[in-house]
Formats: sequence, structure tokens, C-alpha cells
Amino acid sequence: MKEVRGSAGWFSLIGVLSIFNTLVLAFDSNFRFIFGLGVTQIVDSLLVNSSGGFRYFGMLINIGISSLFLLIYRYAKQKNAWAYVAGLILYALDALIFLVRKDWLGLGFHALALLIIGSGFVAVRKQLV
Repeated sequence: MKEVRGSAGWFSLIGVLSIFNTLVLAFDSNFRFIFGLGVTQIVDSLLVNSSGGFRYFGMLINIGISSLFLLIYRYAKQKNAWAYVAGLILYALDALIFLVRKDWLGLGFHALALLIIGSGFVAVRKQLV
């Protein structure tokens, strides 16, 4: 179903853009996508901006966190409802970071993504019933 694949694809987009943001920052660029994860932005500010081994440790943490969304994408694409639930919960928790920071653009993107992903979850549930 097109709606399921399209909404599952958002997990992939979130994961890939978060990895991209970390790599771009590691190479001392100021360019960033607003579509990344708030938690990886926190790790970026704490570790990736530091020097030496902490920088690489921060990059590994972010790649691990972002890869989790790629793993969720894999299972959501296969129409596993639990993957949608896990992804929705994790991404909603990540949205709280943007709320606390009063980053309305990032929060708005999270809300849009949650609505689209939620519609995919509803479509998967309808297929299971």
C-alpha cells in the first residue's frame, strides 16, 4: 500500500538526515537540515563540537541513534505495527526537545512527520483487522 510505504519512508529520511547533519558538523560546516533529530543535535553540541576522541565518540553515538530510525524504517516498511508505535513514541519524545528549546520550526516539522507516520500506522492497523 502506497500510504504505508510513504509514511515508513519518513523514518528513513529522519535517520539519514540526522547522520548527514552529524557528518557535516564533523567537517566544520555550518549547514544543517532542520529535519534531524533533536537528541543528535544535543550530542553534537556536547561531543561532536569537542576535540579528540570525544568528537568521534559523539559521531558514533549519533550514527547509532540515527541507525535506530533506519532499522524502524525496515520493519515499518514490512507493515509491522510495532515498528510504527516504537518510531512514533521515539520521535514524539524527540519533539519535546524542540518544544523545550522553543524551536518552532523543528517542532512543526516533527508534528508534520508524526501526522504522516501516524496515518501509515492507521493504514497498517486497517490491514490487520
